[in-house]
Amino acid sequence: MNFDKAFEQTVAYLKADIPVALWGSPGCGKSALALKVAEAFELEFIDIRLGQLDPVDLAGYPDKKEDSFGYLPYEEFPMEDTPLPPGKKGWLIMFDEINTAPRQNLNASYKILLDRKIGRKRLHPNVRMMTGGNFIGEGGLAGALPTPLVSRLSHITLIPELTPTLRTILGNEIYEFLEAFPNYIYMAPKVPNEPYPALRTWAMAHKYLNANPQQTEMEKVTGLAGLVSQDAALRFMTFTQVHIQLIQHINGVEDFPLDMSQSLIDFLSHNPVQFRANLNRFKDEWFTIAKTKLEAVETAATPF
Repeated sequence: MNFDKAFEQTVAYLKADIPVALWGSPGCGKSALALKVAEAFELEFIDIRLGQLDPVDLAGYPDKKEDSFGYLPYEEFPMEDTPLPPGKKGWLIMFDEINTAPRQNLNASYKILLDRKIGRKRLHPNVRMMTGGNFIGEGGLAGALPTPLVSRLSHITLIPELTPTLRTILGNEIYEFLEAFPNYIYMAPKVPNEPYPALRTWAMAHKYLNANPQQTEMEKVTGLAGLVSQDAALRFMTFTQVHIQLIQHINGVEDFPLDMSQSLIDFLSHNPVQFRANLNRFKDEWFTIAKTKLEAVETAATPF
């Protein structure tokens, strides 16, 4: 599923209090989706790497008293007597990288995922749980889950595809670049330790550009290359320079130049209102081409 469909299906499962397993390639947006769910429903987000815990963290710490024996829960988990976080309605726990965790950790997670209990104590009723994992073999360590754990989870496969929600994560420039060059949404790395384009790294690129607006174009290419690869960085910066020229044409000349007409049609197709406002600036046969394209865009944007 793409990001938006996976969001809707995740919410449907969590409403039924069924833990969700998100599967996808590294950097495809699993953690970002979980954060969006937490944000939308005012939940405190708790990110737990299952492989970094000890089994006792999941099963509870042995607690021997004079006349009894029990288990104390790891303090990271909100139990039934835990007060709600200020301004929040509950918690969303994300057990990330679940299929890289040792087998003993996976075994210890059965009770908390299915029974919502640690020892004899129950999780807070306002806790919802998700897990995230890479496809088998990806990341070097990702393997298959034990069958008993598979049956304790609902499963969603996340594919790297642009959706409207991702514009808020990636920003307009990067979103429109990926819309024009969708092959750069995700490219598996060919060389170990080499940066590669993925939704995660493009989101980092968006933050980088916002934090360094004073940099030269070459400095931006250098910075982006360390996040999304040299090839993707160069292609993106070339794309943004063309966009700057197109915006200058829209804000400047009275009639659109013929040699820029196709690029302007593609650019304006993202904004039907602006497209219609500038339609008469296309000349000769380009007016007919632009009008046909605008009608197709407006039809596609009209709900049935």
